[in-house]
Amino acid sequence: NTQHAVRKGIACKGDGVTFAKHAGKWVAHYSPKPNKRTHIGYFDTEQEAKDARDKALRKLPNIL
Repeated sequence: NTQHAVRKGIACKGDGVTFAKHAGKWVAHYSPKPNKRTHIGYFDTEQEAKDARDKALRKLPNIL
């Protein structure tokens, strides 16, 4: 939940890209099912993370 994320130093906009303060990196992920998150990777910039998420979603059939 959001409170837990704030305590752990993770900023989330709800678009599948978050900033992991502990790592100093942007993290890309997607949720193919409720309560399941698939990690894509850590990236230096927010735009790189968004691009990686978009690329991963294009490879999947009928996601989002």
